[in-house]
Amino acid sequence: LPGKALSEAGDCLSEPGWDELADSLGRMARLLHGTTPPGAPLFPDSWPPFVGFLARQRAACVENQRRWGSLPAHLVDQIQDYLLPAERLIEAGREPHLVHADLTGDHLLGWVTDGRWSTSGLIDFGDALSGSLFYELPALYFNLLRGSPRRLAQFMQAYRPEADAWRDFVPRAMTAALLHRFDVFADLFLYRPELAGADSLQSLAAELWRLPEVGA
Repeated sequence: LPGKALSEAGDCLSEPGWDELADSLGRMARLLHGTTPPGAPLFPDSWPPFVGFLARQRAACVENQRRWGSLPAHLVDQIQDYLLPAERLIEAGREPHLVHADLTGDHLLGWVTDGRWSTSGLIDFGDALSGSLFYELPALYFNLLRGSPRRLAQFMQAYRPEADAWRDFVPRAMTAALLHRFDVFADLFLYRPELAGADSLQSLAAELWRLPEVGA
Protein backbone atom coordinates (compact mmCIF):
# COMPACT_ATOMS: atom_id res chain seq x y z
CA LEU A 1 0.00 0.00 0.00
CA PRO A 2 1.27 3.51 -0.77
CA GLY A 3 1.78 6.20 1.85
CA LYS A 4 3.32 6.62 5.28
CA ALA A 5 2.02 5.66 8.69
CA LEU A 6 0.09 8.39 10.46
CA SER A 7 2.55 8.09 13.36
CA GLU A 8 5.26 9.36 11.01
CA ALA A 9 3.23 12.07 9.31
CA GLY A 10 0.70 13.20 11.92
CA ASP A 11 2.73 16.20 13.09
CA CYS A 12 2.09 17.73 9.67
CA LEU A 13 -1.70 17.70 10.09
CA SER A 14 -3.52 20.97 10.70
CA GLU A 15 -6.35 21.12 13.22
CA PRO A 16 -8.92 21.04 10.39
CA GLY A 17 -6.98 18.06 9.06
CA TRP A 18 -7.35 16.26 12.38
CA ASP A 19 -11.07 17.10 12.41
CA GLU A 20 -11.51 15.55 8.97
CA LEU A 21 -9.47 12.50 9.94
CA ALA A 22 -11.52 11.86 13.10
CA ASP A 23 -14.72 12.10 11.06
CA SER A 24 -13.47 9.77 8.34
CA LEU A 25 -12.22 7.27 10.93
CA GLY A 26 -15.67 7.17 12.51
CA ARG A 27 -17.29 6.33 9.20
CA MET A 28 -14.57 3.81 8.34
CA ALA A 29 -14.84 2.06 11.70
CA ARG A 30 -18.61 1.85 11.35
CA LEU A 31 -18.17 0.08 8.00
CA LEU A 32 -15.52 -2.22 9.48
CA HIS A 33 -17.72 -3.05 12.45
CA GLY A 34 -20.61 -3.72 10.10
CA THR A 35 -18.72 -6.74 8.82
CA THR A 36 -20.39 -9.86 10.21
CA PRO A 37 -17.86 -12.31 11.66
CA PRO A 38 -17.75 -15.55 9.63
CA GLY A 39 -18.05 -17.71 12.74
CA ALA A 40 -15.91 -20.08 14.76
CA PRO A 41 -13.14 -20.66 15.47
CA LEU A 42 -11.37 -17.33 14.81
CA PHE A 43 -14.31 -14.93 14.65
CA PRO A 44 -17.27 -16.29 16.64
CA ASP A 45 -20.70 -14.86 15.84
CA SER A 46 -21.93 -14.88 19.46
CA TRP A 47 -20.96 -12.94 22.59
CA PRO A 48 -19.77 -15.70 25.00
CA PRO A 49 -16.28 -16.08 23.44
CA PHE A 50 -15.67 -12.31 23.72
CA VAL A 51 -16.92 -12.30 27.31
CA GLY A 52 -14.60 -15.24 28.04
CA PHE A 53 -11.66 -13.39 26.49
CA LEU A 54 -12.36 -10.36 28.69
CA ALA A 55 -12.68 -12.56 31.76
CA ARG A 56 -9.22 -14.00 31.08
CA GLN A 57 -7.89 -10.47 30.62
CA ARG A 58 -9.43 -9.51 33.95
CA ALA A 59 -7.69 -12.37 35.73
CA ALA A 60 -4.32 -11.11 34.48
CA CYS A 61 -5.11 -7.38 34.53
CA VAL A 62 -3.43 -6.29 37.77
CA GLU A 63 -0.32 -8.35 37.05
CA ASN A 64 -0.12 -6.96 33.50
CA GLN A 65 -0.49 -3.35 34.64
CA ARG A 66 2.15 -3.76 37.35
CA ARG A 67 4.54 -5.35 34.85
CA TRP A 68 3.98 -2.62 32.24
CA GLY A 69 4.37 0.15 34.82
CA SER A 70 2.53 2.87 32.91
CA LEU A 71 -0.22 3.31 35.50
CA PRO A 72 0.93 4.67 38.88
CA ALA A 73 0.98 2.01 41.60
CA HIS A 74 -1.86 3.61 43.58
CA LEU A 75 -4.13 3.35 40.52
CA VAL A 76 -3.17 -0.28 39.91
CA ASP A 77 -4.20 -1.00 43.51
CA GLN A 78 -7.73 0.20 42.65
CA ILE A 79 -8.25 -1.89 39.52
CA GLN A 80 -10.06 -4.91 40.94
CA ASP A 81 -12.62 -2.73 42.71
CA TYR A 82 -13.10 -0.58 39.62
CA LEU A 83 -13.55 -3.12 36.82
CA LEU A 84 -17.03 -3.86 35.52
CA PRO A 85 -18.05 -7.45 34.83
CA ALA A 86 -17.03 -8.57 31.33
CA GLU A 87 -20.70 -8.98 30.41
CA ARG A 88 -21.16 -5.21 30.66
CA LEU A 89 -18.89 -4.60 27.65
CA ILE A 90 -21.15 -6.23 25.09
CA GLU A 91 -23.50 -4.14 22.95
CA ALA A 92 -27.05 -5.22 23.75
CA GLY A 93 -29.24 -5.63 20.70
CA ARG A 94 -26.28 -5.98 18.36
CA GLU A 95 -24.31 -9.04 17.35
CA PRO A 96 -20.55 -9.10 17.93
CA HIS A 97 -18.68 -7.57 15.04
CA LEU A 98 -15.21 -7.44 13.59
CA VAL A 99 -12.90 -5.29 15.73
CA HIS A 100 -9.41 -4.36 14.55
CA ALA A 101 -8.30 -4.02 18.21
CA ASP A 102 -5.01 -2.22 17.45
CA LEU A 103 -6.02 0.95 15.61
CA THR A 104 -2.84 2.95 16.22
CA GLY A 105 -1.06 5.53 14.14
CA ASP A 106 1.35 2.84 12.96
CA HIS A 107 -1.43 0.96 11.18
CA LEU A 108 -3.21 3.76 9.30
CA LEU A 109 -1.43 4.53 6.04
CA GLY A 110 -1.82 7.56 3.81
CA TRP A 111 -0.31 10.93 3.06
CA VAL A 112 -0.61 14.60 4.02
CA THR A 113 -1.43 17.31 1.51
CA ASP A 114 -1.68 20.92 2.72
CA GLY A 115 -2.29 19.74 6.27
CA ARG A 116 -5.04 17.29 5.30
CA TRP A 117 -4.83 13.52 5.60
CA SER A 118 -5.79 11.05 2.86
CA THR A 119 -6.03 7.38 3.86
CA SER A 120 -4.64 4.71 1.55
CA GLY A 121 -5.20 1.71 3.80
CA LEU A 122 -5.51 0.08 7.20
CA ILE A 123 -3.04 -2.70 7.99
CA ASP A 124 -2.19 -5.32 10.63
CA PHE A 125 -5.31 -7.28 11.52
CA GLY A 126 -3.24 -9.74 13.55
CA ASP A 127 -5.13 -8.92 16.76
CA ALA A 128 -8.59 -8.63 15.20
CA LEU A 129 -11.45 -10.36 16.99
CA SER A 130 -15.21 -10.53 17.29
CA GLY A 131 -16.13 -8.00 19.93
CA SER A 132 -17.61 -4.61 20.72
CA LEU A 133 -16.92 -0.95 20.06
CA PHE A 134 -15.57 -0.52 23.60
CA TYR A 135 -12.58 -2.74 22.91
CA GLU A 136 -11.78 -0.75 19.76
CA LEU A 137 -11.67 2.62 21.48
CA PRO A 138 -8.55 2.55 23.73
CA ALA A 139 -5.86 2.17 21.04
CA LEU A 140 -7.77 4.46 18.68
CA TYR A 141 -8.24 7.19 21.28
CA PHE A 142 -5.02 7.00 23.26
CA ASN A 143 -2.68 6.52 20.30
CA LEU A 144 -4.12 7.33 16.89
CA LEU A 145 -6.19 10.33 18.07
CA ARG A 146 -3.43 11.28 20.55
CA GLY A 147 -5.71 11.40 23.57
CA SER A 148 -7.80 14.30 22.29
CA PRO A 149 -11.38 14.22 23.71
CA ARG A 150 -12.52 16.53 20.93
CA ARG A 151 -11.26 14.18 18.23
CA LEU A 152 -12.86 11.19 19.94
CA ALA A 153 -16.16 13.09 20.12
CA GLN A 154 -15.93 13.75 16.40
CA PHE A 155 -15.16 10.09 15.79
CA MET A 156 -18.17 9.01 17.83
CA GLN A 157 -20.47 11.47 16.08
CA ALA A 158 -19.45 10.07 12.69
CA TYR A 159 -19.60 6.47 13.96
CA ARG A 160 -23.19 6.87 15.20
CA PRO A 161 -23.22 4.22 17.95
CA GLU A 162 -26.44 2.61 19.11
CA ALA A 163 -28.11 4.29 22.07
CA ASP A 164 -27.00 1.46 24.39
CA ALA A 165 -23.34 2.42 23.87
CA TRP A 166 -23.88 5.66 25.80
CA ARG A 167 -25.29 3.89 28.86
CA ASP A 168 -22.52 3.97 31.51
CA PHE A 169 -20.12 4.93 28.73
CA VAL A 170 -17.32 6.14 31.02
CA PRO A 171 -16.90 3.02 33.21
CA ARG A 172 -17.41 0.68 30.25
CA ALA A 173 -14.79 2.46 28.14
CA MET A 174 -12.35 2.66 31.05
CA THR A 175 -12.81 -1.02 31.87
CA ALA A 176 -12.07 -1.91 28.24
CA ALA A 177 -8.87 0.16 28.40
CA LEU A 178 -7.73 -1.57 31.59
CA LEU A 179 -8.49 -5.01 30.13
CA HIS A 180 -6.75 -4.37 26.81
CA ARG A 181 -4.09 -6.89 25.84
CA PHE A 182 -1.67 -4.02 25.09
CA ASP A 183 -0.27 -1.30 27.36
CA VAL A 184 -2.50 1.44 25.96
CA PHE A 185 -1.86 3.80 28.89
CA ALA A 186 1.75 4.26 27.80
CA ASP A 187 0.40 5.97 24.68
CA LEU A 188 -2.12 8.02 26.66
CA PHE A 189 0.41 9.48 29.10
CA LEU A 190 2.78 10.20 26.23
CA TYR A 191 0.25 12.62 24.76
CA ARG A 192 -1.45 13.71 28.01
CA PRO A 193 1.14 13.41 30.79
CA GLU A 194 -0.93 15.55 33.16
CA LEU A 195 -3.42 12.70 33.56
CA ALA A 196 -0.82 10.49 35.25
CA GLY A 197 -1.31 12.58 38.40
CA ALA A 198 -4.91 11.41 38.95
CA ASP A 199 -5.60 10.27 42.50
CA SER A 200 -8.18 7.62 41.56
CA LEU A 201 -9.32 5.56 38.60
CA GLN A 202 -12.73 7.19 38.90
CA SER A 203 -11.29 10.69 38.52
CA LEU A 204 -8.99 9.59 35.71
CA ALA A 205 -11.88 7.96 33.86
CA ALA A 206 -14.15 10.98 34.35
CA GLU A 207 -11.54 13.34 32.93
CA LEU A 208 -10.47 11.00 30.18
CA TRP A 209 -13.82 9.88 28.79
CA ARG A 210 -15.90 13.05 29.29
CA LEU A 211 -16.45 14.06 25.69
CA PRO A 212 -17.20 17.64 24.63
CA GLU A 213 -19.95 18.59 22.25
CA VAL A 214 -18.56 18.55 18.72
CA GLY A 215 -17.88 22.10 17.64
CA ALA A 216 -17.53 23.33 21.24
